[in-house]
Amino acid sequence: MLNTNFPTFKARRVNHMRRIFCVSLAGLSMMLIPTVHAQSSTNSAPAVAEQTVAAATTETALPNAGESLSAQRERGENLITGWNTTQNKEEGVKLLEAAIEKGDRRSLIILGRLYMDGQFLKRDHRRALDLFQRAAKNGDFEGVEALGETLMWDAKTPADRREAERLLNLAGTGGRGSAWTTLAYGALYDKLSSAANANYNTYVEKARALGDAQIEIVEAERLLYRASRRPNPSAAIASLEKAASGGNSEAIKYLVKLYRDGNGYNVKRNLAKARAYLKKYGTKLSSETQQQQAFLLQAAVARSSTEFSKLAHTARARTDFTSTDFQRQLYQSNQNFSIYLAQDKLREKNLYKGPLNGRATTRTMASLRDVCKTLVWKGNCDKKILSDRSLAAIIAN
Repeated sequence: MLNTNFPTFKARRVNHMRRIFCVSLAGLSMMLIPTVHAQSSTNSAPAVAEQTVAAATTETALPNAGESLSAQRERGENLITGWNTTQNKEEGVKLLEAAIEKGDRRSLIILGRLYMDGQFLKRDHRRALDLFQRAAKNGDFEGVEALGETLMWDAKTPADRREAERLLNLAGTGGRGSAWTTLAYGALYDKLSSAANANYNTYVEKARALGDAQIEIVEAERLLYRASRRPNPSAAIASLEKAASGGNSEAIKYLVKLYRDGNGYNVKRNLAKARAYLKKYGTKLSSETQQQQAFLLQAAVARSSTEFSKLAHTARARTDFTSTDFQRQLYQSNQNFSIYLAQDKLREKNLYKGPLNGRATTRTMASLRDVCKTLVWKGNCDKKILSDRSLAAIIAN
């Protein structure tokens, strides 16, 4: 029976969605604050649309005197999301649209992502596509790639798949190697048309030609799980070692992680091998990344509450402690330590009164569920509350 660590389509999609939604909302998504509800006041303006959930602020859609385009863009986005201000989506959209009219390309991407995602504005892929294609005409293909990726993983019809392929090919031709990597993933997991699925090798070559490091992970996963429907872990390791020798940081981290955690399928956890890989290839990583990988290996062997307490002090001092990616890796390395950090975080906020033991007790699970309901970006909490995604959302705030 296949272990749940197998990189299923659902897991693959989660990783991709997390990677593409990288505007400043990513930081906001981690904040533990109560959900904002509409309020009425004798001094407040009437609701301007069903999406407006707070009374209007004194800010208006008019740019401030001497305000730069970047400041106007940031203010518009903050009004839409309610970040550090009272939420007013209509005014925020007007500010971004005004910045776009002045030629601000970044506002095209930010507003397009907000329409594409549908968390703060009503999802509108047509509007997002229009904005992204305008940006592409100006040489910025980030948006068309993001929409193509979203359509690829969510495709329900052949037309969706064709449009995803069109947008990703457009982005790849525009110089974004990650778009070719996404197409390779799509071909690997049968998310494209039959003709496009057959182009896997072409996508790999194009991604490599543009230097996208992630493509080596796609190829390794093909060999680990899907090579001719018969896995070949030895070939996968050899492929990763070759890429690691060439300085591919993604391949180095993947090798360390593969043996640090195991994959629950055809590679067993082997901390000695993980340490050996870090020692062999670590000098090719940045000093910060080396330290992060060393810490994750240290965390992997912690077992007692006393060890967790000492390790937590070191973890909180790390500059990447609030990184979602780091917290997710920490969960995969040592689930109990991740639970301990969540318990500690919630106790600081008086949201958990149980012991700090790293165990998924009834009291712990109840507190985790309650807190997940308050996250602005609720998508970060899986239905399965005890997951790397949910714990990372709670800890990294």
